[in-house]
Amino acid sequence: GTRTLTRTWTATDRCDNSTSLDQTITVTDDTAPVGSAVDASVSCEDYDASTEYGSHTESDNCDSDVAVTWANVETFDVLGSGCYSVRREYTFTDDCGNSSTDEQIVTVFDDVAPVMTGLPLIEIECSDYPDDNIYVTGDDSCGGLVTITFTDIEFSGGCVKPVGMYMRTYTATDECGNSSIFDQILRLVDTTAPSIVTPADYTIECDEVVTLDDPVITDNCDSDVTVVYSEEIVAGCGSSYVHTRTWTATDDCDNSSTATQTITVVDTTAPVLSLPADYTAECSDEHPMDDATATDNCAGDITITVEAVTTPGLCAGDYTIARTFTATDECGNSSSATQTITIIDTTAPVLS
Repeated sequence: GTRTLTRTWTATDRCDNSTSLDQTITVTDDTAPVGSAVDASVSCEDYDASTEYGSHTESDNCDSDVAVTWANVETFDVLGSGCYSVRREYTFTDDCGNSSTDEQIVTVFDDVAPVMTGLPLIEIECSDYPDDNIYVTGDDSCGGLVTITFTDIEFSGGCVKPVGMYMRTYTATDECGNSSIFDQILRLVDTTAPSIVTPADYTIECDEVVTLDDPVITDNCDSDVTVVYSEEIVAGCGSSYVHTRTWTATDDCDNSSTATQTITVVDTTAPVLSLPADYTAECSDEHPMDDATATDNCAGDITITVEAVTTPGLCAGDYTIARTFTATDECGNSSSATQTITIIDTTAPVLS
């Protein structure tokens, strides 16, 4: 629209004498175009930094074809990867280099909730609950951070008592505040048998007191384990015996364990003999052969045997009898002791 116009005037008189004079008119353009850009909004899924959004208008006093360029200048109001604003600057330039600018705000928004993926049913050991593990994943369409929280509501079901299941409700929230929920069942399982700590095995003499202590039974989940008790007594010699005590503990999920205590009652003590007293008698006197007696620490029969050995002295009426008594109980424990009877002749013959 710019140009230079030269106007030439020629003045001629009647005698054809003439003179000319030029006039120069210069047309210029120093007025910038007028342009405006309309703000726009676009979803985070569709936004591309190199794509133009919205609309713009422009006009010029001279140029009918204004050049329009734009550039991203600033990102601000950032809440997350899917919600922010971009300031763009538009430049409107005519053919003469006159230009003006206008600002456009492109609002990037995220109105899509995260998508959660997970199994509808999860099994965990009852002893592992409370369980803070998150068994779902969250994905956001705009690639931002997804925060997952959950709440549990208990209810009965399964073999674990009284609470065997939990309804876990997850809430996934993206950086722009969009959220979604996902329900999952946590079923408690019990694969661990109860623990039985039995009293220690022990061996005692038959005259000692037998102590029957109770075991300590615990379970990882069941506070009221079913316990079945049985015992077997196998008799031995005399008062000895072996006492086997067996406990079987079963929890609500039918896991069971068995433990045994063995009490061995023995008789290792020999009987105690009581002998007739040793004595010395004339060969012409009576020679009593009293029996020995015996006692034992345990009940049962005691067998007493005696063996006599006579040792001659220096004369016919002078000798020694050694009576050895042996007392044996039913377990074969025995003790021996000897009674000594001394026969003497200290009386002179009687002469007639």
